[in-house]
Amino acid sequence: MSVFEHVIPEIDRRISGWPYLLVGLGGAAGALVRYGVSEMIPGKVWGISLFLVVINIVGAFLLGLLYSSLSKTPSDAPRRHTLTLFLGTGFMGAFTTYSEFAQALSQDLLHGQILDLLVGAIVVVGAGVLGALAGFYLGQTILKSTSATRKAGQQ
Repeated sequence: MSVFEHVIPEIDRRISGWPYLLVGLGGAAGALVRYGVSEMIPGKVWGISLFLVVINIVGAFLLGLLYSSLSKTPSDAPRRHTLTLFLGTGFMGAFTTYSEFAQALSQDLLHGQILDLLVGAIVVVGAGVLGALAGFYLGQTILKSTSATRKAGQQ
């Protein structure tokens, strides 16, 4: 077998459109859900749209939950790759919105609202980190309880 027989299938797999389709479909769904949430949550907190605060914290939580639930799946497993592309990169990438959050903070800076900028940045980023950790630990708890239930059922 030549070297090319090993290399060509790998190249074909990497240039196929499937990963792009997964990210695109996930992104479209995430953007639609984000828009729907933006229509339901009016108002501002620390000069930042309340929906931006909610969407980024919920998104961080869900992303932590996703990665936690995938942590027991081998990194090269097709299921893990598919879910990461569709849900992680696509859906959550479009659902959360760092750029809009950064734009809101830059407007605070431009308008001299330094306290709003600092409080908004610290609270939202801090709450996002806590949300991601909460999602991760909830996922780990679910995995442990599911594993314990399966073991008990096998005995």
